[in-house]
Amino acid sequence: MRERVIAMTAKLLCFAIVVATTLGNAKTATDKAAAEAGSGQPSPSQLEALPWLKLQFEPDVAPPNYVAKQPGHYSTDDWAAVIDSTWGPGDPMEEQFDVYQRFWKRIDTIWPCFQDMTLDWDSVYTTNIMEVISNPSKGRFGAMLNHSGIALMESHTYCQHNVVANTARLPGVPLMSIVGWNRNHHFGAALTPLSDSTLLVYQVIENHPLGLVTGDLVLGYDGIPWTELYPQLLEAQLPIYDEGWWGSSTLSFAHSVMISCGANWHLYDTIDIVKYESGDTMHLPTGLLAGENMVCYGTEMILPTGIPTPDWNHPVSWGMIQGTHIGYVTSLVWLEPSGVEFFNAIDSLMFHHETIGLIIDCRFNYGGSIFEAYPAMELLFNSYTETVGFGQRCEPNIRDSLCVIFPPINYAINADPNTYYDRPIALLCGPGGVSAGDQTPLALSLHPEARTFGKPTAAAFNAATQFSPGNGYTMQHSIGDAYLASNPGHYLTHDPLPLIDVDVWLTQEGVAAGEDNVINSAIQWIHDETPVWFFADSSFGQAPLDVAFNGWSPGSVDAWVWEFGDGDSGFVVAPMHTYTERGIYDVTVTADIDGQMHGYTDTAAIVVLADTLVTDTVTVTATDSTVEVHIFATNTIPLNRLTIPLEYAGAVGLVYDSFSTAGCRTEYFGSQSQIHYSPAGKRTTIKMQTTVHWSQHDLSPGTGEVLTIYLHIEGNASPGQQTILSLDGYTGHEPVFARSQTEYLALGVDGLVAYTTCCRGIRGNVDDDSSDAIDIADLVYLVDYMFAQGVQPPCGYEANVDADIFKRVDISDLVYLVDYMFTGGPPPPDCP
Repeated sequence: MRERVIAMTAKLLCFAIVVATTLGNAKTATDKAAAEAGSGQPSPSQLEALPWLKLQFEPDVAPPNYVAKQPGHYSTDDWAAVIDSTWGPGDPMEEQFDVYQRFWKRIDTIWPCFQDMTLDWDSVYTTNIMEVISNPSKGRFGAMLNHSGIALMESHTYCQHNVVANTARLPGVPLMSIVGWNRNHHFGAALTPLSDSTLLVYQVIENHPLGLVTGDLVLGYDGIPWTELYPQLLEAQLPIYDEGWWGSSTLSFAHSVMISCGANWHLYDTIDIVKYESGDTMHLPTGLLAGENMVCYGTEMILPTGIPTPDWNHPVSWGMIQGTHIGYVTSLVWLEPSGVEFFNAIDSLMFHHETIGLIIDCRFNYGGSIFEAYPAMELLFNSYTETVGFGQRCEPNIRDSLCVIFPPINYAINADPNTYYDRPIALLCGPGGVSAGDQTPLALSLHPEARTFGKPTAAAFNAATQFSPGNGYTMQHSIGDAYLASNPGHYLTHDPLPLIDVDVWLTQEGVAAGEDNVINSAIQWIHDETPVWFFADSSFGQAPLDVAFNGWSPGSVDAWVWEFGDGDSGFVVAPMHTYTERGIYDVTVTADIDGQMHGYTDTAAIVVLADTLVTDTVTVTATDSTVEVHIFATNTIPLNRLTIPLEYAGAVGLVYDSFSTAGCRTEYFGSQSQIHYSPAGKRTTIKMQTTVHWSQHDLSPGTGEVLTIYLHIEGNASPGQQTILSLDGYTGHEPVFARSQTEYLALGVDGLVAYTTCCRGIRGNVDDDSSDAIDIADLVYLVDYMFAQGVQPPCGYEANVDADIFKRVDISDLVYLVDYMFTGGPPPPDCP
């Protein structure tokens, strides 16, 4: 029970919470409908799992003292005046003081992410609390809370004044937007930074009010680059609009603010754009965007052709990339039903599609529960792999002191060694993956065949909770931080992870052509890793097994050479081959590509079966109280589950007693049960399986006893009667051998229970000695039985020496035996 409680608590702790979600601010009825049409609407259960989302569905409030944007570029002092006037005087000083105290103290005593930070949290308090005492305006107080949270640079951690944070962003309203992923309805286009700090338009609505198209660049506003403007806004400490989240590392934080450029048009007069087609720089009035509702979602991904856009109802999208043998899968969020959908996608791509590699795109994900992806990862990995552990604050007064609360065993991938994906896995990462969207790619990066592309994720490697500092305020903060199992003691929040192998991102030329350079780079790597490959229409079956092979290469092949593993060869691109003998075969294909030989060997590529369940003929007599049925299995591949049906109806009336695996090959199987029993139908089925998560090894290939079933004889049986022991199954219960994703029917070879007498050869072996000899001991045994109340002979047929028709043992049998032994009389009659 304790282990279950720990595991459940670990799941609750690591139900990673995201700051904003896919519908960020569906504020009006029109906006909500547009949001539903675009990305789908979270279900009630998803909203319940992410309770902070509910605020996002509240309508924007009009600024109580709205003054339209005045021409000109506002200074810090200008913004300060507008902030004070827009929302008017602050709440009573005592109330604001209490709210800030509760917020700051909560972080000071519980927040686990102070490690390796240079932030002077005491100075943050001292500076702000003195201003709180002066009773700042409502807008200024909201900004103080916002920027105290920003100082912590952690995606889950923020505090806001709900009225201020949910004010409509009319031109001139002093709200800074930190949002670029998810909803970009305020701007109608999604941006991503290039290496020169310009912002690339990679997603845009049709007929954009500014004439934006994909491939265009946004430079900034009012003739000033965004890289200069956003530090000014942060310095001016505008309140933050409640719509998105910021990154938790220096890199991801800067990225999150950079992509927010377009969402801040309401603070400026003109926007500076470079047109892709002409290269012309344009300075357009931002007023063109006022009053528009522009449904646009940003993920910093361009989905491959044919891959559907994920939404809240179906958060996982997947398929084959057209023109390749590469599978692609991405998930919008790690909440139900994403776990089931992700497992089904990986299962299908691994076992039902011809793939040379996989692309798992994690560049954008809202988070959720890190455990959602684990069942699929158990398919992908081949060995038990510990990922992370979690710690939390030990001492309220020691900010960087963390204690382990859940060790890595709680977050281990209990891999199935029989389903390992041994081909290239391209893992695409980006700052838009947050919380569980951080944790999942970090775990996947531990796969031996994985290579990472793109940029590190948001670096919010922690879990979060909500806290109310006061009525009308919303606060969320992290409560536990993760560490790598390979590096305990070093906590991960703020670290730019996972480490990136290939630094690649969207490009202007690629986006303009509708192409995703990150995906293209991953495709090229997979092709480079697999210059030659083959597929087979069958890899598993009963002998004789016909297999159609098909060679593949991204290059131009001049010649093919095949070695099928059974001594035979082939020399065409798509040979047919028949395997006649039971066994496991390695297959090698070699291709001459532009004068260079490239080969690929798939070990255990073809499994040819002739697996059986066999039981022997069991001979029983009237002296046998139990019938032992020993069942033997021959298996070609390792097994973790056997289902063995037995039918035992016949002339010899048999009754089921029990079963056992003692001394059998399956004795160690953790799960052994009778799953069906029909006394009237004389049928039973036994199922045996290794324990879950492959903590027990599979049954190795071989031959030997796997099960003993105990029966007894009911009623009278006559010599010569028989009952067939059938192992070939009956309705609903078949002889199944299985491991992981593979199961098949074994060939059942029937046995027999034959009822015979206890008598062997001729009669007269009264004492039933094993040598079946007739000697003085038999005569003594018979005399003792007849005249001294001795033990009844074990076999009446042997003692009925003269074979009288009444089967009596009497003086005539004694006379017959003496005559045979001492006077040359005739031998006793044969046994029946």
